[in-house]
Amino acid sequence: MLLHKFRTPLIALLLMWLSGCATTPRVPQPVNEQLWKQQQQQLGQLTHWQLAGRISIQLEKEAWSASLYWTQEGDNYTLRIVAPLGRGTIEISGNKDSVKLHTADNRLLEDKDVDILMQQNLGWKIPVAALIYWIRGLPDPQMAISQIQLEQPGHLASINQSGWNVSYEQYTRVGALELPSRMTIVREQLKLRLSINKWTMTDES
Repeated sequence: MLLHKFRTPLIALLLMWLSGCATTPRVPQPVNEQLWKQQQQQLGQLTHWQLAGRISIQLEKEAWSASLYWTQEGDNYTLRIVAPLGRGTIEISGNKDSVKLHTADNRLLEDKDVDILMQQNLGWKIPVAALIYWIRGLPDPQMAISQIQLEQPGHLASINQSGWNVSYEQYTRVGALELPSRMTIVREQLKLRLSINKWTMTDES
């Protein structure tokens, strides 16, 4: 009799608990906006660096990969793309005012627009001005943001700017910073993969 007296309220409490579990959605872990702001501030101050890694470029009817070496000194940059199998070395150097392209067949070309220079002479282009920001895990402040996604603990997970979709697969710690080590950039028929093996911070001079 005593068991019977307690059975009904116990069952009712159990049903209420189960009902609450079924109807209460799981609340996702919020991204720490404060850490994202701190990350942007720290990365924005990074203006002198070197990196070494691999670049893979996939076009509609062609795909190839090469070693990538990048030196950034304030507004001035130099990108060396060293392709295997005798395809030669491409070097892009410049700043916001002008750019030089040293082609694999030893031509030296100059223009004010790096995108036009690459498209006309290489048949493909990468947004170097924006890449200076994306490579650090930052949005380009000169481009409108169509979509942005953050992840814990305050990293940029993906961003879409001017039709370029940038996805970050991996970060690595370099001193006090978290910097991208694997990322993919896609627009129309072009897919660009970057794998960074080494970041080196250089002193301002």
